[in-house]
Amino acid sequence: MPDFDAASVPRKEVTIAGLRVQAPLPYTPGHVLTEGEAAALNQVYIENVRNSMAAQMTKAKEELQAGTTFDLAAWEPKIQEYFQNYQFGTRNSTTSVKATMDPVEREALSMARSTIAAAIKQQGYSLKAVGEEKIMELAKQLLEKNPAFREQAKQVVESRRAVGKLSLDSFNFGEVAPAPASAEAPAAE
Repeated sequence: MPDFDAASVPRKEVTIAGLRVQAPLPYTPGHVLTEGEAAALNQVYIENVRNSMAAQMTKAKEELQAGTTFDLAAWEPKIQEYFQNYQFGTRNSTTSVKATMDPVEREALSMARSTIAAAIKQQGYSLKAVGEEKIMELAKQLLEKNPAFREQAKQVVESRRAVGKLSLDSFNFGEVAPAPASAEAPAAE
């Protein structure tokens, strides 16, 4: 367990089983890791690289031309390079939206990407043939030319936030599902 001063540590609001709580953020740049923290961080590092590279390799296998074989050994240098360049808190693909991007900007880019994808399909091209990198490039261009995407995205994000603040206490789930085992049965009359 990290040693921290509960009164002065920064906090972030999180939801745990429907309850919103202020979680402490005891890890800061320069924090000296314990053996357990280092082991956990190394495990997450390996899993993140493994998951990303496995997805890329699966996609490459799916895109193989008929009569060709998948060269597994050729991936070793790519994987080692990915390990070398991996950074926590960032997306390492040039075509993906950064996790730290503003929610409105992320939604606007997603909407522009969907519009570009629909136009590509409507013109008879396949998304695979055009490529995700080119689709994202076109989506960014469309987003810059048309501010309506950001305006619509702002409304969508605000709407999601408003819905997220709704309390579920007023819902009666008993009409659609049996009561949880820990709930007491209503008294018989």
